[in-house]
Amino acid sequence: RKISLRDIIYNDSVLKTFSDIPGKENGIDIEGIAAKGGWLFIGFRGPVFRENYVPVMKLKFDDPQGTYELLYVNLGGRGIRGITHVSDGFLIVAGPVGDGPASYQLYHWDGRDTSPGKDLTANNIGKLSLLGKIWRPKGSKAEGVVVLQEKEAAYDLIVVYDGAKKEVAQRFHVLKP
Repeated sequence: RKISLRDIIYNDSVLKTFSDIPGKENGIDIEGIAAKGGWLFIGFRGPVFRENYVPVMKLKFDDPQGTYELLYVNLGGRGIRGITHVSDGFLIVAGPVGDGPASYQLYHWDGRDTSPGKDLTANNIGKLSLLGKIWRPKGSKAEGVVVLQEKEAAYDLIVVYDGAKKEVAQRFHVLKP
């Protein structure tokens, strides 16, 4: 089976404004998807909104229209390049929306909305932790992440690159937040 997000995006009051803008110019650009607990979490490379928030769409595959909601994470002006689930949330590879010079970074996110306001208080706002800058081969872009092993205090990961001449993937050992 397949689903389409087109109607959701065109009917969403926040996303529809960006639906006709090219992805590399801060328009709609989906680059990451992860499944956890029966939910799909869809990470956007763009758009990046004011104050550096980027959307993550959360929905159930069997009823995307009826279950979707937008969550927000602040990645310092970067978009989501890759996302994968871990036991207590997600790991996010963040990088430039376009082909700009911004660094690539790895974050841990607990899966809850991190934007202040509406119904969020200090007790239920999500938590996002910067785990570090991602090393990458010259001229390449970090585009994805997979967890090889999750240990009590660390993750063993592979980050994959686009545009790398030799090192197309790199293994990392990253301490948990």
